[in-house]
Amino acid sequence: QIDPIKIRDRFLIVSESDEASLVRHRASHPRRELLVIPVEMAFGTGDHPTTATCLRLLCDLPLDGRRVLDLGCGTGILSLAAKKLGAGRVLAVYFDPEAVAASKRNARRNGVRGIAFERHDVLAWTPEEPAFDLILANIFADVLTASFPKMKRLLAPGGTLILSGILNKSAPDLLDEGQRCGFHFER
Repeated sequence: QIDPIKIRDRFLIVSESDEASLVRHRASHPRRELLVIPVEMAFGTGDHPTTATCLRLLCDLPLDGRRVLDLGCGTGILSLAAKKLGAGRVLAVYFDPEAVAASKRNARRNGVRGIAFERHDVLAWTPEEPAFDLILANIFADVLTASFPKMKRLLAPGGTLILSGILNKSAPDLLDEGQRCGFHFER
């Protein structure tokens, strides 16, 4: 069990899902959307700085009806948040079948529909989807770097890419490779 995590004025992430706890959290944070993400084997409960950063950045974006790809979805927390923020089609992929199963459970637990959770190796996967308006990738820098050409093909013109999971020592090389692939980094 983790302490509740506040993300801007938008979300409260809790790990316990018993009704008494949920009622207490809703009463103490009536303006925040509740996300229930139990601590499981999959990565992404919201307490890790990379996940929290992605969530904060998501809150800054207009997502109404936008197509979102979550590469390396873990628990599905970023996909769930994107959908709750108004995203249209959401595709979430991960290589681990246990993580995909955890993501599906979390979607049901939170009453979120409209997310396709699929098991794929991000590096080997050749998606047939049309372009996405937003790609979320909270994964290791070497996987991000290797995935840049794929992300470039999948990102719609004017789309947004949110990357996280990057160690400070890996950031310069990752940014250089991303720029070589045609990405412009704002922050």
